[in-house]
Amino acid sequence: MTSAGVLLLWTLIITIAVLLNRSGEHVKARTTPSAEDVLDERQARERSTKAKSGAA
Repeated sequence: MTSAGVLLLWTLIITIAVLLNRSGEHVKARTTPSAEDVLDERQARERSTKAKSGAA
């Protein structure tokens, strides 16, 4: 019975570690902008600056 408890404990610890690792990767992927997002944002700022300065 004791070996079953130890096995259950280790299974629980490994499962928690895997779930925490996956959740951390998901947060990183969601907060990092893609290259297209960065380019779109940069172009929008350039258009805004040109419109304010009156350039065509």
